[in-house]
Amino acid sequence: MERGAGGAHRQGSPAAGDRVFVAVDEVNGGSTLLWALRNLAKEDTMIAVAHVHCPPQSIPVTGVQVHHTKMDPQVVDAYRKKELVRVEQKLDEYDLICRRQMGQKVRLPSSHLL
Repeated sequence: MERGAGGAHRQGSPAAGDRVFVAVDEVNGGSTLLWALRNLAKEDTMIAVAHVHCPPQSIPVTGVQVHHTKMDPQVVDAYRKKELVRVEQKLDEYDLICRRQMGQKVRLPSSHLL
């Protein structure tokens, strides 16, 4: 039986061997993940974390937002690579939360983020 954080399929506590899918963002991701671990996950539950991220259409340049189509593609690429590093750091935080709470590693290889 599969369950997701947020209650879409909450019909009681998951049984051992269940999977819990948790979609996280950068603002409330840690608290969402903790809630799912405490309320849905058991010892043998597989935890799958999905970080939902859409690259911004506008990029900050000297205090103003500039649409990516009006910028040098190399600048846009460099900005998005920095964002990817930031996302990787967030996923490391979420992984640490899971390790502390459940003793599980949940990270996907970074190639799955692209």
